[in-house]
Amino acid sequence: MNDKTAETSGLVIARRKLLTPFGLDEGHLDKVLSQLIGPNMDDGEVYMQYARHESWTVEDGIVKEAGFGVEQGIGVRAVSGEKFGFAHSDEITL
Repeated sequence: MNDKTAETSGLVIARRKLLTPFGLDEGHLDKVLSQLIGPNMDDGEVYMQYARHESWTVEDGIVKEAGFGVEQGIGVRAVSGEKFGFAHSDEITL
């Protein structure tokens, strides 16, 4: 897999898992980044996470415990010189 193919497949996965389910697209991310990186900012980034996990404890063929969880969120970071700011939320919305 070349770099272009890897980049494309990563973008496809990001769209399918992080953007589309929450009603977002690349245009929304561009809008956030353009607001984040203004004339006094050197850099900025948007970080998104969505993970599901489940666990089972089985004893003698009987399920004794089961668990399920979702970790999700979005964060932004802005950098200006040696200063930086960070904000995050556990809700993925514009």
